[in-house]
Amino acid sequence: MKYKIRMTLKSPLFIGGSVQTLNPVDYIRYGNYLYPISEQAFFEFLQEKNLLDLFSLQLGKKYRSPQDLLKDKNLLNKEALNRISKESIKVAPQNYFREYHPFIKDIYQQPYVPGSAVKGALRTGILYGILQKMKMNNIKQYNKLVVQKIESIKHKKGNNIAFLDNIERQSLQNFYLNYRGLGKVENPHKDLLRAIKVSDSNSLSQNQTTIMEIKVLNFNNESQLYCKASVFVECLPAETEVEFEISIDEHIYDIFKSGSTTESLPFEDIEDIFSFWKQLSKGIFADEYKYFEFALNNRIDNHSKTRISINPLLNYYRRPTEEVNFRLGWGSGLNSMTMLLLLEPKLRQQWGRVVSDRDFPLFPKTRKIIWDNDQLLSPLGWAKLDVI
Repeated sequence: MKYKIRMTLKSPLFIGGSVQTLNPVDYIRYGNYLYPISEQAFFEFLQEKNLLDLFSLQLGKKYRSPQDLLKDKNLLNKEALNRISKESIKVAPQNYFREYHPFIKDIYQQPYVPGSAVKGALRTGILYGILQKMKMNNIKQYNKLVVQKIESIKHKKGNNIAFLDNIERQSLQNFYLNYRGLGKVENPHKDLLRAIKVSDSNSLSQNQTTIMEIKVLNFNNESQLYCKASVFVECLPAETEVEFEISIDEHIYDIFKSGSTTESLPFEDIEDIFSFWKQLSKGIFADEYKYFEFALNNRIDNHSKTRISINPLLNYYRRPTEEVNFRLGWGSGLNSMTMLLLLEPKLRQQWGRVVSDRDFPLFPKTRKIIWDNDQLLSPLGWAKLDVI
């Protein structure tokens, strides 16, 4: 079973690659665009202009960056930039930064959405569906697998969330205990997600990304929401469309199906998989709205103590959940990456107390939000998946 999928972004998306950060030595900013430098092309350009030795000797002294050299030698122009850079990235004129986190790109420096990122998010939705069904139909098993594990760490200090991996392994790798020929040992070959394969998306043109400012929101000890330091990331903007394929390997699927004697498999086709995320999306929307509604009744300020409006975020989470059915990428938060929403409020608060070593009515406490023109604009990573 193979399905062609169109993913339409409903908020900006950031997925990082092997290059973690770029700083002024790695790019040139000119007008409302930023040009990442191709090292080979740049050195060939300098050699042609007899500037290679000068740059090598003066970098870090007279010239702090390649841009300083080009500006000093009256070479900072579009013609030169097109020679030393393979791409241009939009950047708002009010955004000032030294380093940013680039979006993942292929060998031709074209952005794309990796299949591994999509499959990781699908995994979260399927896990949520399995545990939600278990909670409704077998509360004893659910309590043993989830609740008791969280309660067992309540006296431990620090960021102890390793038990999430254990819950995932037992749910997806050892959920069905009688696979034909595989035995009862916990084994990654018994991972149900082996039956799902996701291709990388089509590559996009090099000028479709934008560098955006991200604010990290947090509550202080007085339950007041504030904006922490900014992070700048290269994003695909909302309404960007990409296409990829999701396939369910029928041979592997049939092995799991024939070996499962006590339980039915949690999905049969793509609609079943999408249905898990539809339910999860509704839960996330409700929880995010609750978070920002709580913030509305508390003082909101940035470093200059200026009140900030969060109405754009409340409005975002008032939209019908039918408009979105998926979330992925950096900044999507614990609610989108774990089974956290299945926990009762007291248990969530207890887990938060262990993780942050602080008692607070909402957990998680932080959110990563797009910041533009001195206001909070939108969350990250929401999308709509459609079979085409």
